Amino acid sequence: MRYLITMTVDVEEVTVRKPGKSRKTAPDPEVTIPLPPPAPSVQQVAYGIKQAAEVLGISRSSVYKLINEKQLSVVKLGKRALIPIREIQALIDGLQGK
Repeated sequence: MRYLITMTVDVEEVTVRKPGKSRKTAPDPEVTIPLPPPAPSVQQVAYGIKQAAEVLGISRSSVYKLINEKQLSVVKLGKRALIPIREIQALIDGLQGK
């Protein structure tokens, strides 16, 4: 035997009825589910190599070249190489000063 389970406005209450037997009632009122509070915004402080390349509009190999030429500093976090945003900004500011 199959049952059709419907929920009413009160989430804790569940109505069980057999399929095929329809009741002529008013449509269910709209249910408003409160959203969870927004997560606190997290400010990004560093980019990975790929992200830095995208931000600068250059290739990944060009980013590695800038790192090898000591124009960009890298912070290692485990195996991951991160470039602080302030380093990218300093690179751009240095290029504008030339």
